Amino acid sequence: MLWAHPSSSSSEQGNDLLQPCVERVRSLLCRRRSDGVSSVRPREEYVSACLPMRNSVHEAQDGEGFQEGLLDLTLEGLFPANQTLVVNPAKRTATLFSHTPGRKPKIVAQHQFSPNGMRVLVPLLQAYPHYCPYDVLLASLGSMSLDDARRQMQDMWEIAIRPVRRTITGLKGGLRDFGLQVRSIWSAGYLVEARAAKRV
Repeated sequence: MLWAHPSSSSSEQGNDLLQPCVERVRSLLCRRRSDGVSSVRPREEYVSACLPMRNSVHEAQDGEGFQEGLLDLTLEGLFPANQTLVVNPAKRTATLFSHTPGRKPKIVAQHQFSPNGMRVLVPLLQAYPHYCPYDVLLASLGSMSLDDARRQMQDMWEIAIRPVRRTITGLKGGLRDFGLQVRSIWSAGYLVEARAAKRV
């Protein structure tokens, strides 16, 4: 489901939900211009940070176990420098903002994912530009520890990997709205990447 720019008939509640995203993008882009800070995590940090329900930066959770808070991701190589993806795990939405100096951030695309889709999307994005291992995805999807996920992978691979594959398949339609796709890394995990431009 792709949401276009809010119309004049949008409810005040909808505007209230978008306002934190707009403010976060504005502050993030200003900070990036001033000090060049990027929120992409290095390879050695992403395994622990990939688990969205165990991210120390966002400790509050809603009734379904999702984090309360926003994740802003500057994904170099996936989006232009003036665009930022903001993920709201609690609302299960991802919003791509474009920023022009002197103007309010503009919504380029927005999609609401399924509960399982969001549990897999967050670690995939936080792993970028590296692939996200199978066990990390299973741990996030099943709300279990990384050790438990690894044991399941070792003891019953075919059964354990099925929900991950099924969720990845369901994720593809939503990612297409952002010009993204997921590629399987043989015997390792999945990698989010930009969709190849269509040849005319």
